[in-house]
Amino acid sequence: MLNGATQAALTKIDVMFPECKEVKSYEELSKEAEAFIEKAEK
Repeated sequence: MLNGATQAALTKIDVMFPECKEVKSYEELSKEAEAFIEKAEK
């Protein structure tokens, strides 16, 4: 593959995980949100 994607943005995580509203860093995310992001990265 030539010029494949190297990064992606994930937005609106606070809609799926309301407890993550106004979170500013990855470390502040809930464990459920972190698990969702890790699954999306695969």
